[in-house]
Order: sequence, then structure tokens, then C-alpha cells
Amino acid sequence: MLTRYDPFDDMFRLSRALFSTGANGTERKASFSPAVEIEDTKDAMFVRAELPGMKEDDIHVEVDKNLLTLKGERTYEEKQEAEGWVRSERSYGTFARQFTLPDTVDGDAAEAHLEDGVLTLRFPKKELPKAKRIAIGGGTSKSLPHAA
Repeated sequence: MLTRYDPFDDMFRLSRALFSTGANGTERKASFSPAVEIEDTKDAMFVRAELPGMKEDDIHVEVDKNLLTLKGERTYEEKQEAEGWVRSERSYGTFARQFTLPDTVDGDAAEAHLEDGVLTLRFPKKELPKAKRIAIGGGTSKSLPHAA
């Protein structure tokens, strides 16, 4: 039976071998980037990150001005099983994701909740200052200094 050669199959196999095991056959740390969804509603903005298997102590959330930073590490659990493992595609390692928050949300009033491997951040909306009309002169004789 003839099989068509696909060089991309070889590249995939090599990359999996390179990034999944070290030189001595032990698991290497791979980069991990959690999937995120952002929902904007009338009253709040929600950021949800998929962090399966992680605990609250493994996750760091920070808001500095309007920059949201999610950091953490998902560690590899060493298993001493002689048989049964054929393939593992789970990612481990540290991650850091950053998002710019709009001026319409209040980062100081954010709430965070971790349930079933999903971190949910809620940012309530804040009321932005309204434009203010400035009256012109109104008959006064005061003059403003001129810019040079």
C-alpha cells in the first residue's frame, strides 16, 4: 500500500517531541496561555479565563490604572506510573496576559471568583464625567492672559 508523504506530519512529530520531553525523557515546562473571553454589558465588563486545575494561590490578578494583568503557573504533577500513558497534550508552565481596560470600568471595584476552573473578573461600569458648558464673558471687563 502506498502512503502519501506529508512533511508537515514530520514537523509536528518533531515539535511535539522537542517541547514535550527533555533530553532525559522527563517532562519539560511548556508555555501555557489560558483562553480568555471578554463580555461587555450595560452594567459591567466581565473577563473570564480558563484555568483548569489551578487554585486561587496559583493565580495573581492585578489592575494598575487601566492595565489588567493575569499571571500564574500551572505545575506539572509527577506521576510514577509504569504503564498506561501514551500521550499527554496538557500544557504546563507560567503565563502572563495583559489587557487594557476601557475608561468606562472601575478597576478599583473589581471582583474575582474562581469556580470549576474558570476565573471570572467583574468590573462594574462607572459614570464618566459629563461635558460641562463654560459661559463666555457675560459682560465682564476681565481679560485673560495671552499665551506668548
